[in-house]
Amino acid sequence: MSSLSKYELNYLNKKLRRNLNQLEEVIFGAEWSEHCSYKSSKKLVKLLPTKGKYIIRGRGYDSGLIDIGENYVITVHIESHNHPSAIEPYGGASTGVGGVLRDIISTGTRPIALINSLRFSPFFDDNQKNSKSRWLFSNVVRAERANRFAMAGLDGLQATRRIRALPAPASRVPVIGLSAKSDAPSQAAARAAGMDTYLAKPASPAQLADILSNL
Repeated sequence: MSSLSKYELNYLNKKLRRNLNQLEEVIFGAEWSEHCSYKSSKKLVKLLPTKGKYIIRGRGYDSGLIDIGENYVITVHIESHNHPSAIEPYGGASTGVGGVLRDIISTGTRPIALINSLRFSPFFDDNQKNSKSRWLFSNVVRAERANRFAMAGLDGLQATRRIRALPAPASRVPVIGLSAKSDAPSQAAARAAGMDTYLAKPASPAQLADILSNL
């Protein structure tokens, strides 16, 4: 099955004045995927500033560099892994996190904060049966659990406090803490920071799914 839409296939065949062969179709399918081309959000991404007095390096590189003064820079990198995660959720999610860290480090800077924004459609269809979304969620979470690292500049507690300090409705976003620390003081600190709940690793996808369904 082709990953190109009917419109895209017709467009390419018309430009080439012949039908694509199988290899060409696979290549264009990868290059024109949401992950590689951002075709659904490209118009919005282009609205972001890429040039200016404080922008050292803009579009076209692994990550952007912004001058914040006093010989310091901030390296900014955003990566969408919706497409690869939808095809193979464990590998897609794993490489998404790794790719962001790689592109920050390859610039000569070090990561200080990282956020994984995970969004899924409902876990159950109209007949209350498990949907594909639940399978995707389970494997994406499994991949996130495998990527264990700590951010020196902004940990989960600090991030939660900043989220709760935002104006509504952004401040009300659900926050679930996941940590290898299972002691009572760590759990108390997480709740005091504003987390909705706190789970000690390893937490099963089923536990997370149940918590999310009740939020």
